[in-house]
Amino acid sequence: MKLPQPIIILFLSIILSSCVTVQPSLQKTEYVSTIGGGFGIDQPKELIYYGMSFKLIKSFDKDIYAVAEFENPEGGNAFYTSIKIPANQKRIDIQSEKFKRIENNKNYNVNLRLYHDEAQTSLITIHSQEVRFSIDPAMAKALGIGLI
Repeated sequence: MKLPQPIIILFLSIILSSCVTVQPSLQKTEYVSTIGGGFGIDQPKELIYYGMSFKLIKSFDKDIYAVAEFENPEGGNAFYTSIKIPANQKRIDIQSEKFKRIENNKNYNVNLRLYHDEAQTSLITIHSQEVRFSIDPAMAKALGIGLI
């Protein structure tokens, strides 16, 4: 039986949250608070990606722009995802591009930059959050996760 992607993500979240490792604390800065973060699996393709949720502490009466910088677990250049945040929106949900391999039992860095303008010339803030990847190696193999 093939499970739908949301079920797989939920399953992985439960597995990761039940590991006996110290999870990084959720960060709060002047403009942003981290709601949660972790990793998802695109099971048919056996690819991994970051999934992050943030809450805006201050409202903006105009659209703003976010750029998330995700540490590349395979080494090399970071991944960047840009989104437009409509005026008065309070929540930001953002995912990285997908990748094939990750080091187990390690914290990875995510930086969220908010800008007043689409050209990214007027920085509002930078919010940093660590995200831990930790899974039983046998479970990683069963899910098709490539461990480094």
